[in-house]
Amino acid sequence: MKKLLFTLLWISFSAMLYSQVPDTILPSNYERNICLDNSGNDYQKSVDYFIDVIKKDSADLEAYYNLGMSYYKLLNFPEAVAIYSQLIDKDSCFNYALENRAICKYFLKDIEGACLDFKKALQCSYPNMSGIKEEYEKLCK
Repeated sequence: MKKLLFTLLWISFSAMLYSQVPDTILPSNYERNICLDNSGNDYQKSVDYFIDVIKKDSADLEAYYNLGMSYYKLLNFPEAVAIYSQLIDKDSCFNYALENRAICKYFLKDIEGACLDFKKALQCSYPNMSGIKEEYEKLCK
């Protein structure tokens, strides 16, 4: 009987502890809705999801970035450029959006536009810019 009571108390205590786990440990809605399926089959779901998020909150810069990434993963570079452009209009120094837009422009054979975006990203003061610098030097010099 004591063993059963102890087991029930332990289960109850464990359940209480788990319910106290901060939400930051659990995946966010974004993490659950960015479909990183290498086959590309689920990226359209991501596009649909982030379009809905932006309709509800047009100030959500992370949603624009993730929508651009979803289009990029679908190899829809013109749409990705359009979304990254909207994001950059809202935050002119969002260097990852600048970098990704540059890459998309490069694939669209807009080398001059790509180099301008890489250069602008380098002018923004963000840490860990070595990757952008390497891309700029490799593609634009």
